[in-house]
Amino acid sequence: MDAFEEDASVVRRNVRILGASATVVILGVAVACSVGFVALGLWVAWVGLGALAYGWGRSPGASPRAARVRADATGLRIDGAIAIAASKIVGGWVQPRPGASPLVHVRGRRGRHVRVVATDLEQGRRLLRALAIDPSRVSAHYWAMARPLGEPRTFAHAGVLLAITIVVGFIVGPAAPPIFAVALVALAVLFAGVTLPTRVIVGGDGVLLRWLGTVRFVPWSRVTDVEPFDGGVMLALGPDREEWLTLRMPDEHQRYQPERDAMIERMVSALRAHGPKAGAAPVTRLLARAGGRTRDWVREMRALVRPAQGFRAASVPVERLWQIVEDPRAEREARTGAAIALAPTLPEEGRARLRGVADGCAEPRLRIALATTAVEAHAPDEILAEALDALESEGDDTRAG
Repeated sequence: MDAFEEDASVVRRNVRILGASATVVILGVAVACSVGFVALGLWVAWVGLGALAYGWGRSPGASPRAARVRADATGLRIDGAIAIAASKIVGGWVQPRPGASPLVHVRGRRGRHVRVVATDLEQGRRLLRALAIDPSRVSAHYWAMARPLGEPRTFAHAGVLLAITIVVGFIVGPAAPPIFAVALVALAVLFAGVTLPTRVIVGGDGVLLRWLGTVRFVPWSRVTDVEPFDGGVMLALGPDREEWLTLRMPDEHQRYQPERDAMIERMVSALRAHGPKAGAAPVTRLLARAGGRTRDWVREMRALVRPAQGFRAASVPVERLWQIVEDPRAEREARTGAAIALAPTLPEEGRARLRGVADGCAEPRLRIALATTAVEAHAPDEILAEALDALESEGDDTRAG
């Protein structure tokens, strides 16, 4: 792994904005402590907290500062000082920006986040390679326009039904107030349906779409290509491209448009890292759940890391289990089983690594299962089994497609 050492710029958080936000919080608390102004003070403090969180997460008004950036096996260094040690890095990605130099994001544990302004995309990718960062390890969140604008056939029936309800309601409405009220509600739903944006979560395992209570998960194993166009991006699904998933993005003058190139870059990186799906290895088959109760499956998984005893017992190396947990191509059940086997033997640093893997997953059930396994690492088999059963019974309306 070659080291990276070049001149670049580092984005620092705007101290003035953070200070002003903190001042508003303090002022709100002070007002709330006064007699008769509790509600006003709490409202002011709440506004200040929101501004503080936004300033910390988005860094508005931040100005890049020239620095010497070095990335190697020890971690990321800024002007010779360690910014994030290699053992504390959980992921990173390159964010292209229209009309500006790309940003390289490097995320560490406990919310540590370093932003480096690269001269071009290739420089940003070299920096990530020097840190041995796989961009598919971290999930990224973006916005797209309403799902019906990209998938009109999926929502055609609902749209026609709403349109008929609105027309009938406004024709018959004056004589029947309840029907008129229903038409108004349908009009509000139709308006929300074409204006509310779609939350797009790009993870190492696939793409998750959340819009107006609907959820759709598309695994990378179904995606054959990512094709951008002027109005957004299309994902070709299936080996013969028999289906297309279209995500429309706003025009240049509208909100969220700057995220379009960043989302495409992230998708291409994840698809490239995913690669072809490997065949079922013997260890993967060993992790599969062969029916029965969840408690028995949990007990069997936890026994895999113990020394083999007897002809029928099996012991799996910890390194092999980590490979399965972190492999976005592996099945959800195999990754969960490997995490169950690993968790009880892991120190706090290992459990943090497992939580980091969970954060990089887009599929909700897999993400929650891995996180639950890390949190309940030392819980009795019955407790962990109940948590996993509750997750499965809850489901999550996710439609893989």
